[in-house]
Amino acid sequence: YKSVVDENHQIRRKGEQSVYEIEIYKKNKERIWVIISGAPFFDLDGNVVGSIGIHFDITKQKRLQNELIAAKEIAEKAQIAEQKFLASMSHEIRTPLNAVIGMSHLLNDTLLTDEQKEYVTMMQYSANLLRNLVTDVLDFAKIESGELEVQNKPFDLVGLLKTLQKTYELKLSSKPVKVNFNIPNIDYFVNGDETLINQVLYNLLGNAEKFTSQGEISLTSGIKDLNEENSILSFQVKDTGIGIDKEKLSDIFEEFKQESRETSIKFGGTGLGLSITKKILTTLGGTIEVESEKGIGTTFFVQIPIVKSKRNIYAQNEVSSTSLASKSSVLVLEDNVVNQNYIKRILQKENIEFDIASNGKEGFEMAKSKEYGLIFMDISMPEMDGYEATIAIRNYAGPNQDTPIIALTASAMLNKKDKAFELGMNDYMTKPFTPSELQAILGKYLTSQKVVETHHDIYANEQLLDQSTLNMFYEGDNEYALEMFSLFSENYPDQIQSLKAFLNENNFEEAQKIVHKMKPTFSMVGAPSIQNAFQILEDKLRFKDQLGVETEWKNAQVLLDEFIPAIESELKRLKELSSS
Repeated sequence: YKSVVDENHQIRRKGEQSVYEIEIYKKNKERIWVIISGAPFFDLDGNVVGSIGIHFDITKQKRLQNELIAAKEIAEKAQIAEQKFLASMSHEIRTPLNAVIGMSHLLNDTLLTDEQKEYVTMMQYSANLLRNLVTDVLDFAKIESGELEVQNKPFDLVGLLKTLQKTYELKLSSKPVKVNFNIPNIDYFVNGDETLINQVLYNLLGNAEKFTSQGEISLTSGIKDLNEENSILSFQVKDTGIGIDKEKLSDIFEEFKQESRETSIKFGGTGLGLSITKKILTTLGGTIEVESEKGIGTTFFVQIPIVKSKRNIYAQNEVSSTSLASKSSVLVLEDNVVNQNYIKRILQKENIEFDIASNGKEGFEMAKSKEYGLIFMDISMPEMDGYEATIAIRNYAGPNQDTPIIALTASAMLNKKDKAFELGMNDYMTKPFTPSELQAILGKYLTSQKVVETHHDIYANEQLLDQSTLNMFYEGDNEYALEMFSLFSENYPDQIQSLKAFLNENNFEEAQKIVHKMKPTFSMVGAPSIQNAFQILEDKLRFKDQLGVETEWKNAQVLLDEFIPAIESELKRLKELSSS
């Protein structure tokens, strides 16, 4: 206190005024805050002979200020906690949700009754609705926290629009809705954030799809040059859907707002899509406007400033064909780790370079920058499925527009294969496929690849193990068989011990996870009957059927007691072969 007062006294002695805040005591020992405005007092000759000061009690204002600071700190901590929570929940929710969506697609490919198909359709609708909700909330949180980054770089606008067109033609193929796109005829790349522009259009087209039961959805695009470098990219998204009341048009870009409660109940959604779209466009320096008439349809008008790139689309293709990676390499898009390792092992045996992507979006990004001789494409994947990834690769002016794409599908249904061919795939393999089938595809599309002759060694010295299953997986490769049997033997004791402990505790959820993890490994060691038994046990655990769990676990234990010694015996034989 004294040092502050002395400092300001010195200022006044120099003929200067000052204003400062300080905490002082009143006579009754009460502490108060005051703001002091002091100025020097001069005589007739201009000499400082004193000072004059005004003391103003600001205790209430200071208390309020401190409360605001404390509240701000609490709010900031809450916001950080919220962001961490959302980031964590996004992973926790999306991981099982992707599995639900993927398995529902696989289930839909099987022979189902009409009633079962109805249930699967309802499940897929709800799962997709939940995934969109989670995505919207996370996007909104990212924008609100200021973490949305704009990454401007050259991209193929024509390819992006053609991909969107094919995607929505595919989405709306079962509805009486026509899709019309007017795509600008340009032969150059544009500089902009491809991801954010795609999200804007995807959101607007998604709204049009949701609210249009019949008629037409159209996207009209154009580029207006401002000068040699700068242009305005314009989009007009129009639909013949339910439309919006004019009184509600001013509210539709606000958070969590939909036209009415009836709309929210009937069509679902969070009311965040258009709010996110507008915030993205504001970040990009763009604008969005809307016109609509109830019962007639809605039109959105978007403008985004961009910079023209000097890179020509056709020149880009010429460069990629000569300077990028060797065409002998293979790209595998597959989200199942077991299938990834299975394909990986075969490609390694053939000395073929390869890259693996765990979802369609990741695979598309890899295909944009590196040239491959062959692409294996799983149909059911998270982020972007195999159909959408194929459309994107075929439409992007990159090095893999004409690369052969092989569909990997668990369905043998003809319509799935026809759909794959229609969208630009060249061939297909039905899962599970054998090494010889994969090798035949490699030999067909990679001209330098030799098809390896299939060997059918008798693996098991125990008739109990299924030799046809072992031959399917290993085809005479004792070294690979030894590797897999050893891996099974190392992991089995701990896994079965954990499973027994969870079953004793009636912890069905954790037991189900162990059973699900162990299940596919039994076929790899020639015991598909145990895999089948574990599948039944998993179903009982999923529905917490205690009596069913006890019964199926007893059945599984009988098989384990019978097969495990045979598996260990086969492992011993393989080790002896390896050392001889």
